[in-house]
Amino acid sequence: MSELSVSKKPDWLKIKPPSGARFLGSQEALKLGIKTEERSIELYSNSAQETGIRSSKDLFLTLVDFEKEYKKILEDALYYLGQEGSWYGYSPPTIED
Repeated sequence: MSELSVSKKPDWLKIKPPSGARFLGSQEALKLGIKTEERSIELYSNSAQETGIRSSKDLFLTLVDFEKEYKKILEDALYYLGQEGSWYGYSPPTIED
């Protein structure tokens, strides 16, 4: 039986980001996600208006509803993260706990 080496990093940890790339912070990533959802809502709304096929219109409107829900989840996460830096549903332990 082979032993698991703790000192060896998995290959995916060895990947270096492209030159000039930067990592987003939590709030930046959430804001980017919200903008992406807004663009998706606009795309699906426009597509629903432009199509003459009822089943396609229904599909696009359903996708709009999904994207609005996802956007709300991201907005809530951003709000809660702004409240003393806590994620929604997470409360850091206190001395009293």
